Amino acid sequence: MVFFWRTPPDEQQSKDYIAMLLVDAQLQLLWSIGSFTNFIRTPSILPRAVWNAVRFELSPSEAAIYVNGSADVASSFAEATDQLQFQGGPVFLGGVSAEQTIPEELQKFEMKFVGAVKRLEMDEIPFNLHRVSWSFLLTSLAAALYRKPESGEDGLFITIIRPISNSFRVLFEWHNPFTCLF
Repeated sequence: MVFFWRTPPDEQQSKDYIAMLLVDAQLQLLWSIGSFTNFIRTPSILPRAVWNAVRFELSPSEAAIYVNGSADVASSFAEATDQLQFQGGPVFLGGVSAEQTIPEELQKFEMKFVGAVKRLEMDEIPFNLHRVSWSFLLTSLAAALYRKPESGEDGLFITIIRPISNSFRVLFEWHNPFTCLF
């Protein structure tokens, strides 16, 4: 798990970093259990307080959602895109077969390849993180953890952002351990 700051971290960012490490430790524990998929629909695995503590500032132009998952995950993503007007950043759907899992609601946007992921350029996209189920969040994480890297892939990871006022903050970021060996 890697973090990048343009400026040295302040006290709050340091506290957030510690909170992130706690989240990472919990996920590593679940991963070591070996039966992670039995737990992905249990909301209590990652306490809401811990998730809410993990926030890093992003401007609207930098905001992005990264999802690396299966068709089921993409379908869940589509179901959640009907309330909030998400403006600014791009959405990345990880995976070499991403073009097969992009929901119809997103296919109207111009699509371009960037490296090994599919990039969707857009002015705005409806997305409400508050309506996304815990099973969607954890299924996304599980999909990234279990997915083996394909030839040429580089740096697939998940970033789920949360809109706050006119800015965006990172709610959670998880780097795929198979492809992000930093």
